[in-house]
Amino acid sequence: SSAAAVASQTGAGTDKTHADDAQIPVTPLKYRNNATLIAPVRVDVTASPDMRDRQIARAVRLIRPDLFFTDRPSHTYASVSHAHRITIRQLGGGLSNHLYVAHPGGREEAVLVRIHAEDEDGVAVADDDGTDASASPSLPEPQPASSEAAATFVDREVENRILAWLSSEGLAPIFHGRFVKGRIEEFYDGYRPLSWDELHLASFAVPVARALANLHCAHPPEGVLNSSEEQRREGEIWSHVSDWFDMASRASPDVAEADELLQTMKLEWEWLQASLRHPSDGATASADTRRFDLRPDSIDMRSAASSYFREIVFTHMDCQSLNILTPCDGFHLDDSSDPDSDSGSDSTNDKEIDAEQKLEKRGQDDEKGGEYASVRLIDFEYSGLNPRGADIANTFCEHCNMNNLEPNYGEQYPTDKQQDTFLRAYIAKASPELAKKLDQQLGNGEEDGWEPFLATARVQVGRYALLSHIGWSIWAVAQANLSTIEFDYLKYARLRLEGYFHFKDRFW
Repeated sequence: SSAAAVASQTGAGTDKTHADDAQIPVTPLKYRNNATLIAPVRVDVTASPDMRDRQIARAVRLIRPDLFFTDRPSHTYASVSHAHRITIRQLGGGLSNHLYVAHPGGREEAVLVRIHAEDEDGVAVADDDGTDASASPSLPEPQPASSEAAATFVDREVENRILAWLSSEGLAPIFHGRFVKGRIEEFYDGYRPLSWDELHLASFAVPVARALANLHCAHPPEGVLNSSEEQRREGEIWSHVSDWFDMASRASPDVAEADELLQTMKLEWEWLQASLRHPSDGATASADTRRFDLRPDSIDMRSAASSYFREIVFTHMDCQSLNILTPCDGFHLDDSSDPDSDSGSDSTNDKEIDAEQKLEKRGQDDEKGGEYASVRLIDFEYSGLNPRGADIANTFCEHCNMNNLEPNYGEQYPTDKQQDTFLRAYIAKASPELAKKLDQQLGNGEEDGWEPFLATARVQVGRYALLSHIGWSIWAVAQANLSTIEFDYLKYARLRLEGYFHFKDRFW
């Protein structure tokens, strides 16, 4: 799930220069932000490197012909020359995709080529006339995408529709176009993924909160999602985790540990659905916080906070450090700039202030799209309609060192102060009217409306941490027997289940 983030910065693999000698007729960029058209090219990752790179080059030339225009009046493709070769670099770090960067000679722009790992049969796609589309110089009109999605962890048809829509709104990397079992996207050159221990720093937490808020304010057009009425009412995550549970039960590895994990998960999943999916406290996902009495001493303050974070919005659901990119030449803070540090000196405070000033200078808010100079969100494989609190909880869980399988849930989960910094920035961006009301409400002494609201919010988000942990735990057990990636999925599942019980003891 963190493939593109890692891919944008790691360069493991091959680095080849390849020239495609076919003269492809110029066509408009009909594939951009269009999830219904599939270019008739397949990239066979099991083929020889030369053949694979030729297929990648052909996909790039077909989907992005503008990268190969010459300055001649006829605007035809240049003949094979050094200036129009394509450098293809294989990237490491992909967990669910094979990733390559294609860089046409003489151009500053490179593109990311993504081939889905679940399709590795090595069979080339054929045109209607039986010729190999990846080798034929005569390219037919692109064909509509099939409406039938494979039974996998991710519905690729829905994913492509989401990405094309988000791209058109400026909320995701540019969706250049699809080819058979893959696509071409914008490549964020000069960016790096955050590390897990940077997430708690206010200089990163604030723009991440704002980026999530922008995403949560987006409204998918009709036809982008395949959500049922129940999913639109309660969120898609519940049915997705149930599907993963079925996959894990059918395909669990023949080892005692997996069986034991599944038995424990089954009991806990039933309890969690009864406790969190169908709560008995009267708060609902459809409640309108604008109608509540937000006085700090009012019971409605707690109900408003609980309902707000149960509200169903469009979510990312995998907003972890490897899926958050920041410019490589941006400012970097060391541990001494932790805003929660009690031992901070004047110089430490100066560093934090200087960092925030740089953030404000660099972080120009794109009103249309949610890109900030400091952070960009990528990898929307698991996005969909879900409670806003579930998305935030997932990010809070990723403050713990899951990337290296060394989480310390008691020490690394964000503190109350760190959570409040994130939540205040989020609410100010996602719901400015609510933020204004909370600013105006004065309580006892110096307490304002934020304190009781955030106190309830931390508990509600914390309870959704259970959903994050058990969901990824079930996912990992299913992956243990289905994935070809070398990774200790059962250890990951066990650690996630430990996180589930940690937060169950803490919030229930």
